[in-house]
Formats: sequence, structure tokens, C-alpha cells
Amino acid sequence: MGSYPPPFARLHDLRHVHATTLLMAGVPVHEVAERLGHSGPDDHAADPASVMPC
Repeated sequence: MGSYPPPFARLHDLRHVHATTLLMAGVPVHEVAERLGHSGPDDHAADPASVMPC
């Protein structure tokens, strides 16, 4: 693993962290998509199941 904290973070990286944190906290996908300004849950390429606990 790299150093902590990472040497830099792009704004887009922070959007992903925000979305992942919301999903892991149980916020519904459509609400996360709306908060990020997407037209709907299908507007984002990431698979929410990849960050959700089994």
C-alpha cells in the first residue's frame, strides 16, 4: 500500500469517496445518484454492489 495520507487527491476522487461512504451507510442508490447530480442510478458506471458488504 502507498503512503498515508495519499500525496494528492483530485476532486473527482473525493466524489467517489463521498458516494462510497453514503452507499456503505445504507443510503439508497437513487439518493446517492441525485446528490451527485446524476439523472438516475444508471447514469454512473460504478456498480454499487462492489462497495456493499455481503
